[in-house]
Amino acid sequence: MSKNSNPNKARVWIDGDAYRSPAGTGLPTLTKWDQEEIKTGTAEDLVTWESYGGIEAGFDHKPEQKSNKLNIWNYREGAYDSYSDPRTDAMSFIAVDNSPATIKTRLRGGSIVQKNGLYVEEFGDEEEIALLFILRRGTKGRGIYVERARLADAPVLGRFTGKDLDGWTFNFDLLTPPEAFTIDAPEGITPTP
Repeated sequence: MSKNSNPNKARVWIDGDAYRSPAGTGLPTLTKWDQEEIKTGTAEDLVTWESYGGIEAGFDHKPEQKSNKLNIWNYREGAYDSYSDPRTDAMSFIAVDNSPATIKTRLRGGSIVQKNGLYVEEFGDEEEIALLFILRRGTKGRGIYVERARLADAPVLGRFTGKDLDGWTFNFDLLTPPEAFTIDAPEGITPTP
């Protein structure tokens, strides 16, 4: 049996939250993983992140980077050279709570207007926001921060199956690289100041 494996270092994230704030909002100030409110900044420029509330089945991160091999006809020992396309990232999740964060994201920069005594959703074309994902299990946690993201497609109006929670699938193109973070320094790694 391996002498190197250690189940205390493995994680299955069984709880988490997603948040939004205006594009360009900086990393939050966190001292523990179960904070009720997540904030960024100081008294003069304080931003409170808005929670999406209920999330179905977690988050899905999709990085993509294609490697291109260049071959020539008079060299047969392998690729003559190669290069990589720029990396792109996407995140997706299904929000099931009709929270202010969910409504604002679904509207894509649009608004709610009153017509004939009803509140009608008027969708915008696009909106850039910052995203924050917090993953938890007990006292352990991990965060993923994105300074700028935009919906990749228009979210559907809901799911009306009678068997699933009504929800909105949000597929985001990340316009800045995601930054994964923890509160505690990783064991065996010396952080760069």
